[in-house]
Formats: sequence, C-alpha cells, structure tokens
Amino acid sequence: MTGLLTPQQRTERLLQLIGLATSVRGVVLSNTVELEPKIGELLALAFCPEPEPRRLLHTLMLGSWLGFERKVELLGALLDVEYPGVVSPDFKARLKSINRLRNAAAHYEVDASDDALEHHNPLRIQLLGYSNGKIRPVEITDSVLAALQRDMDLVIDDLEKLVTQVRARRCLPPSEPSRFPLPHSRGLRRD
Repeated sequence: MTGLLTPQQRTERLLQLIGLATSVRGVVLSNTVELEPKIGELLALAFCPEPEPRRLLHTLMLGSWLGFERKVELLGALLDVEYPGVVSPDFKARLKSINRLRNAAAHYEVDASDDALEHHNPLRIQLLGYSNGKIRPVEITDSVLAALQRDMDLVIDDLEKLVTQVRARRCLPPSEPSRFPLPHSRGLRRD
C-alpha cells in the first residue's frame, strides 16, 4: 500500500497527521493529568491520617518522587491488603490501561511511515515507542478515546468510593478539606 501518494499529497497528509497527533495527545494528557496527584493525595490520606505528616508525605514522596506507575502499584497493593472489594474488580486494569495510553501520548513518536500516511482512516494516529529493543505501536482512534472517557469515569467513581472508605476507617470527618472529588471526564475536552 506504500507509494500511492504524490510528494505534495504526502506533505499535506503529514501535516494533517501531525496536527491530529497534537490534538489527540492534548486530549489524552489534559484528561489524565489530574489522576496522578489525586492518587498521591489518596495514598497520603490512607497512610497518614494526621494532616501535617500527611502533607509531608504527599509533598516529599508522593508529589513528584514516585511516578504515576509506582503510585498505581502502591494503590493496588493498598487495595489488596486494606480495602478489598471497595472498588470494581477491573479498577486496577483500567488504571493500567489509562497509564499505558497516557505514557504513549507523552513519550511515543508519531508514525509517519507511508503506511500510516496512506491509512484508510484519516482520523487515526499510530504512536511508536520502544521497549526491550522492540517497537511498541499504539493506535489511537475515536473508539480508543471513547474507551478512555469510559475508563476515566469509572476510575473516578471508584476513587471517590475509596476516599469515603479511607476517611471512615481513619475516623476522618467527611468535611475535612480535600481536593476530591475529581471532575468527571464526560465529554473529553478536545481543545
């Protein structure tokens, strides 16, 4: 399927693809960026019921020292040990899926090969990353963005349930200031 575009068509399609990739990356990143600090805050709340040590833990360790993937792993371990059954069974899988898409949007390069430029769906991008010496392609289409929206909404619902359980177990009043709840992603922003 390669070689069907004239040089001018190839250039035009490449510019369209770059514009689409920029837009799609913006949608993915702007709609997932709030999860990491919220998970950090939740972990700090679970480990430190007292406000000052919790602030220190959140600021020094959970704020930026641990990355999103490690925070998700720590949250998963906390759920298994302390809060089994509070969130939906596929909560951890949804978080990992969101994280994979987020990482691809942030770190992978746009596939600008002839196959990508000549693909039959002009509203599709493919990002290419490398892991263990192998190319790892990630295809992003409208259906992938719709799945991201669904997963974000379900994860946020579960995080809100978990915050309620953590507060109850730590005997914290529900009125204590918190940055929860997260805004739902309904209608992903495509600015």
